[in-house]
Amino acid sequence: MNGKITENRFLDLLGITLELYEQHLTAKTDSLKYTYAYSAFLSLNAMLEAAANGIFTTIEDVNVEEKKYTTLDKFNLVLSHHTNRQLKKSTALYQNVNKIIKIRHELVHPKVYDKSVIYHSKQHKSVLAHEQVIPTPRKKQQKVNIQKLSVNTFFLTTQELKAVIDAVIEFLDFFFQCWEVDKDVIDICLFSQSCFGNTSQIETNHSIPAIYTIDRVDYREKLSFLNLPIIDYES
Repeated sequence: MNGKITENRFLDLLGITLELYEQHLTAKTDSLKYTYAYSAFLSLNAMLEAAANGIFTTIEDVNVEEKKYTTLDKFNLVLSHHTNRQLKKSTALYQNVNKIIKIRHELVHPKVYDKSVIYHSKQHKSVLAHEQVIPTPRKKQQKVNIQKLSVNTFFLTTQELKAVIDAVIEFLDFFFQCWEVDKDVIDICLFSQSCFGNTSQIETNHSIPAIYTIDRVDYREKLSFLNLPIIDYES
């Protein structure tokens, strides 16, 4: 029997991101909170790239090479290919995701750099000691400004981590609204598919653990652009 499986880790990575966010919420130490936030941020970027690569498969042109395009370029190329429209790069949705991707690049390609610091000097007997002045922690903001996030001070607060996750999800929602595509097409773009035997019927393969996490952290409504199955938790 012949069969075919198309793997797309988008849903797995979405579940991992939200699982790490949930672990961040309940972490008992600052070190653990930082670790979970850092990991969630990287997983979120991997999820976005999986989405970009998934929609890119709808371009049936052998002359268009995926590796030549950045993540955001893929979204624009697909939208232009199917609708002759472009995402406006000046919008907050686009700029926020662009900033998130830039921070991701800096995190995974760390550079050695110099920076200016403020310090106090104290004379102790015959030794002059220097102590760096540590900035006061950022206070909780009414609204997070993603454009002000920086890799040089990368310690995402709970509020900032949630804002970053929401920004990427809102961007995907907006993209599919602009595309005006049916949810069945989104299924093919973002979820794993299988086709077994001599039938041409394609089945969508969902990551059930990811859906459990989505429901547990109450993100199903924000992901309304996805055709997620309803799980009967009482059975």
